[in-house]
Amino acid sequence: MRPGHANVPGRGVRRVVMRGIRGTGWIKRYGPALVAGAILATSAPALAAGETEVTSEQIVTLGGATSAQVEISLDFGYLRLAGGSLAGAGYPMLGGELLRAEFTDGNGSISPEIDYEVIDEVGHLVLHRSAESAHAWPWEDHRNGASLYLNPSVPTDLQVEVAAGQTALALGGMSLTDLDVEMGAGELLLDFAGDWQTDLAATVKVGAGDLTLRVPRDVGLRVTLDQGFGDVNVDDGSFEDGVYLSDDFADAPVTLDLQIELGAGEVDIDLVG
Repeated sequence: MRPGHANVPGRGVRRVVMRGIRGTGWIKRYGPALVAGAILATSAPALAAGETEVTSEQIVTLGGATSAQVEISLDFGYLRLAGGSLAGAGYPMLGGELLRAEFTDGNGSISPEIDYEVIDEVGHLVLHRSAESAHAWPWEDHRNGASLYLNPSVPTDLQVEVAAGQTALALGGMSLTDLDVEMGAGELLLDFAGDWQTDLAATVKVGAGDLTLRVPRDVGLRVTLDQGFGDVNVDDGSFEDGVYLSDDFADAPVTLDLQIELGAGEVDIDLVG
């Protein structure tokens, strides 16, 4: 192992799950770590009788890193991401871990690859899978997916890119320093509900699909929207010249500043708490 590289245990740990067992099993097992309802919209497709799917798990340790840059790139399928729990509730993680991942592979596809190295105490993690390695057409009935848990106490620059599918990111309570999300087509949920200690600026780009934002009311919010076609629904207030600004944005102790580009689709902004 080269200096600066951390172990990525868990490779080769695979189990077969009969179709009909999973589906909502992810919610039942890990739901307490997420805001209720945030992930329900992205439950895995129903399983046909007599068919099987394979899941695998991997763990990436920090390896001396004190902060992280995480890049996630998936071709199609579903992606669920949340902060793990270091306090025993929800999805448990150890303090020395950066990532816990569970992959579901169907139609003969293979799990995403993970590359990780530490440079100057910054952990650089790249998780990727291309359409060429998936061995399935994006429009087929597939059940490829990833359920990812990041260490919430590690300052993290997060980049997510998904070509097509359903993506749900439960980001509340995480120590994000930057957020960049891109999706070609599908359904995207960004759930910011939870405890925020610092400001966050984020960029979101969606080619075609529906975008849902869940934002706590006690956080100052600015949304700058460049939308080609579609509706915009907001719990409170409205957009003026493509900008939504909460009343307390200028004086709020913590703010979220979101730059959104949407080619075609609907935007829903839900204020919670």
